[in-house]
Amino acid sequence: MKKRSKAAVAQSCPDFAFRAPFHIVFEAKLFKAGGVQAAKHALVNGIYQCFFYRALPKVISKEHRAWDYDYACLLIYDASGQNTVATAWRNALDIVKKSCWDTANIYVMILPAPI
Repeated sequence: MKKRSKAAVAQSCPDFAFRAPFHIVFEAKLFKAGGVQAAKHALVNGIYQCFFYRALPKVISKEHRAWDYDYACLLIYDASGQNTVATAWRNALDIVKKSCWDTANIYVMILPAPI
């Protein structure tokens, strides 16, 4: 059996983040193709990753900066050419969309490909 590292959380790495003064973590995704179900899956996966980084405990060590993010932003570039991700997000329940920002401090931003 492999020995587990005590620093597994320190190995996690968001796509990019701002430290001071706002403490924002960003997850960036590329959605190439697929239907609305695939787009829903991409949204759920991306929002989950944002939750992950927002939920990490504040741990300070000499080897790693503290996880201390106040906000998260999910950026999804929709390269499908059909605005599939935007359609999936529009079809999501309003309570889910509202809760992402109002409760979890997660903002979902969909960047459409030029048509």
